[in-house]
Amino acid sequence: MRAFLVATALCLSLSYMADAQAQAQAPAQPSGALGPDWKVRLGGGAAYLPKYEGADEFKLAFIPVINVSYRDLVFVDGSRRAIGVNVLRSGPLRVGPMLRHRAGREEGDSNKLRGTGDINSSFELGAFAEVAINENFMVGVDATQDITNEHEGFVAAVRARYTMPFSPRMRATINGGFTWASDSYMKTYFGISTLQANRSGLTVFTAQADVKDINFVASLGYDITANVDLTGFVGYKRMLGDAKNSPIVNQRGDENNYMFGATVAYKF
Repeated sequence: MRAFLVATALCLSLSYMADAQAQAQAPAQPSGALGPDWKVRLGGGAAYLPKYEGADEFKLAFIPVINVSYRDLVFVDGSRRAIGVNVLRSGPLRVGPMLRHRAGREEGDSNKLRGTGDINSSFELGAFAEVAINENFMVGVDATQDITNEHEGFVAAVRARYTMPFSPRMRATINGGFTWASDSYMKTYFGISTLQANRSGLTVFTAQADVKDINFVASLGYDITANVDLTGFVGYKRMLGDAKNSPIVNQRGDENNYMFGATVAYKF
């Protein structure tokens, strides 16, 4: 998280470099605490979620809420651990580069990972594209490559979001999608080498490029005040392909992953 916040500060500086272009293209916004060019939502909460991807054990974890945008140009999306720049803004279409932080994994996260070793967190660089079909429905894709030589892989995530407003203060949102990962990524997170097998008692397994999951998150948000919102959510992820076949999932975990939690955030 510290590395993600540092990268956030660095990439937000790009907004000032593109200030002239943003001034010409950005629509007028109501003035807030940071001025009309900024949209900021910060907060946190708690979630009950698997100890690792594909686990059948759960943990209670802190969930940060970080959403920042500057003139519809530079954005920080905490749910995707991503920072991006909307280089192309044409009607409902947004396209540009992005930097993403991917969480690692420690064998101490669960007794069922003992002997598999730690996986360091990584930074991935790539691009995104998304289009708003209408005011309530959006589809997009993120494609990123590890640039820190941790998993050394390529990941593509297809995503969609549908928002259903119930009242000016309450709305439901459904997010869904699937994720494809390359050989290197799958080997790092789901493969079991001979050394790992000897240390852990798991079966040797060579994971290959595959669609690794489909995922859904449903949330209900309520604006307590004009600046404070409360959100509850439930999520489901189904492991697929070699992620599902990995010994850490089919021998010691569960291909069905669930989570639920709640957050409180302040908008300014």
